[in-house]
Amino acid sequence: MTICFLLRTAEDGSRLVCLAKKKRGFREGKINGYGGKLEAEETLLECALRETQEEAGIKPINLDKVAEVFFHDPGLTHECHVFVCNQWEGEPTETEEMLPDWYPVEEIPFERMGQADSLWIPPVLRGRRVRASFYYTEENEMFDPSVEPLGEGEEFCQT
Repeated sequence: MTICFLLRTAEDGSRLVCLAKKKRGFREGKINGYGGKLEAEETLLECALRETQEEAGIKPINLDKVAEVFFHDPGLTHECHVFVCNQWEGEPTETEEMLPDWYPVEEIPFERMGQADSLWIPPVLRGRRVRASFYYTEENEMFDPSVEPLGEGEEFCQT
C-alpha cells in the first residue's frame, strides 16, 4: 500500500498538511493522507502517484519516500510505503472517496485518525525518514509499537 501527504507553506509561514476524510470502504470516517493498494505491474511510486491523482484530483509532480510502516494484525500484515509531496498541479478537491482539508502540521486531529498515526506521522512531517511497526491483538489493541529513524545511508525497499 501507499500513503501520500501533501504539504504546503501557508502565507504566515506555517506548514500545512492536506488530510482527507475517507467517505467509503476501509477506514471510512477517518482522516489520513491519500493512497491505496498496489496494482499489478505497478511500482510503489506509480501507485502513490495514481492514488493521489484519483483521490485528490491533482497531478503530483514530485514525491519523496519518507517511511515504511508495517501494521501487523493477527494473520495479516499491511505494508505501507509513505511519500510526501510538496509540488502538484491543481488543488485537492472532494472526490467520491475522499473529502480534503488542510491542517497545521502542529495541530493534526489524531483523535480522528488510526491508533498508531500519532506515533509515526509527526516525525515524518518534521522531515525524518522512519521505519515503523505496530502490532494488534484480535481485539484491535495496539502493543509493542516501534518507530525508528533511518540512519544516514539506510535505504528503503525499491520504489
